[in-house]
Amino acid sequence: MSAWGLSDNTTIAGTVTHYIANTNIVGATTYFLQNLNAGDYLTISGVSGKYQVADITSNTALSLTTIPRTAGTTKKVFVQQGPKYEFSSNIAPVDRQSNIVSIETVFGVDSTEMVTVAVDTVAIANVGAGYQRLANATAITANTTGVFTTTGSSQPTRNATATLSFTSNVLTAITVTNRGAGYAPAANTIAVTANTSFVIATTGLSQPTINALGTISFTTGGSASNASHSGWVSVITYTDAFGNPREKSEVLVALSKNGITQDDEDVTFPD
Repeated sequence: MSAWGLSDNTTIAGTVTHYIANTNIVGATTYFLQNLNAGDYLTISGVSGKYQVADITSNTALSLTTIPRTAGTTKKVFVQQGPKYEFSSNIAPVDRQSNIVSIETVFGVDSTEMVTVAVDTVAIANVGAGYQRLANATAITANTTGVFTTTGSSQPTRNATATLSFTSNVLTAITVTNRGAGYAPAANTIAVTANTSFVIATTGLSQPTINALGTISFTTGGSASNASHSGWVSVITYTDAFGNPREKSEVLVALSKNGITQDDEDVTFPD
């Protein structure tokens, strides 16, 4: 039997009852023997985390490798056929669960999720005026930041950031420091790129005479949160020893083009 499948999020027939005292799953009008294999990942409606199938004894009975975090009855179940050598983070101490590769950090990625619309450049539309230091007030150039603001139901996966440079009291350069991710149109919503603006925000007693403005250009090039290949991909977000946010991504199983079926999520890997 293959160590993985193609299904990222398929609903299985029937409903289940699960417990917090043991790993048993009892099905009602289910077909576990036909729909599942040992090693598949399950998500249970209303229960956080993913759970791996340990053994299947009949069409209405199976056991998991870990105990569900809550109990429930008549719950729908979804299967993810990722790499079967990965385990649930529940086997690790709570303070380490977010820092290890586990079935919770494995995502199915198709070709449309490999790249995403991101901020490319920000050009100066208006240099502004009056960004000078006043007596007994903090210079505006010392407390001015570039902020990407978005509206509407479609939001980016990760906001872009930029730094500003001033010369002779006017804005002279905008440098994109983080291109962000997920500035793509979502179904039945306005594209984020159509309702995103770059705002020059100031604080303190000294304010400019005329606010500077920026114009955003977008690209479909890949960004740091996108996979380098389609297939089953692990992504871990953590904080290093110096307090800096970090992200590790690894392609566990490479699959060509649109091998993954039934998209599970659009947060970490937006279409």
